Amino acid sequence: MIKKSFLLALFLFSSVSFSQEATNSFPLDLKGNRDVFQIVNETTRNVTLFVSDRKEVNSFLLNEKMQITDSIKTERPERKYTDIAGYINSNKNIRLYWTSEDHKEIFTQLFDIENHTVVNQEYTLQLKDEKFIQNFSENNLFYVVTILKESNLLKFYVFDLEGNRIEKTMDLSAFRFLHKDNHKSTFYGILRTFIKPLNASISLQKISPENTTSLTYSSNKRKCYIKNNQLTITLDLSLDFTQLII
Repeated sequence: MIKKSFLLALFLFSSVSFSQEATNSFPLDLKGNRDVFQIVNETTRNVTLFVSDRKEVNSFLLNEKMQITDSIKTERPERKYTDIAGYINSNKNIRLYWTSEDHKEIFTQLFDIENHTVVNQEYTLQLKDEKFIQNFSENNLFYVVTILKESNLLKFYVFDLEGNRIEKTMDLSAFRFLHKDNHKSTFYGILRTFIKPLNASISLQKISPENTTSLTYSSNKRKCYIKNNQLTITLDLSLDFTQLII
């Protein structure tokens, strides 16, 4: 077993000079597959930093001076859960959402900072005749969005902080979707354009309006933006026009 020491440095960015200054650092002993995920509380200006390796998830609560004020450690979910897809944040609790590579299985970790406990919960999405589009966090809810094959029907799987789940369906049949040759299509047909093989991903590229986006992501022909409780989808299959769904 190879053990590597990882020095985590926290940086303060200056909007005037675009310089970086290390404000704090602390050593962590991590064991491969290192990931870092942070959540900012806009009210208190505190930051909750999640650092995971192949065995553990470490949660650190940082004040506005980037000083550690509290921490929790727990086991990492099993390997089939590949990424932290989103979160829900309240004043005292944070629920992380991990997903499997096929997005059908979801594992949540509820971090109770005040009581130093972590509660786990698992979900399975059947996704019958559905294809994954994207997932995101917004307005203290976590969403998984899919589309029914060969249709205009979007499905939303919505999770709240307490772990409850509801399903909603949105019918886009009233709108017109066009291929690049201006032939009418279903929304699913648009997403399937130029995708081979047939079982390949049709997911939308998620763009964060708050962050600088690389050319690799921004040049994607299928994108979505989430801000202020609104989902915006753009489709750029034609050189003549952009199809926009809000």
